[in-house]
Amino acid sequence: MKRMLLMTAIFIPLALLYNVLTQYFGETWLVVGAFCLLLVALRVGLYLYRRSRGIKDNYLDE
Repeated sequence: MKRMLLMTAIFIPLALLYNVLTQYFGETWLVVGAFCLLLVALRVGLYLYRRSRGIKDNYLDE
């Protein structure tokens, strides 16, 4: 349950951001590109944060 609430807390602002970008720029590839770059930047940031704290990602061992 805790994980589901955390995922909801993360993805609701991302969905709202996507809707705002779509409303401002319209249905263009610019919105898709900006949104994908944001998701990649967030993932890289998470990776660097976890690495600085010494937390290992288990999926890299497979």
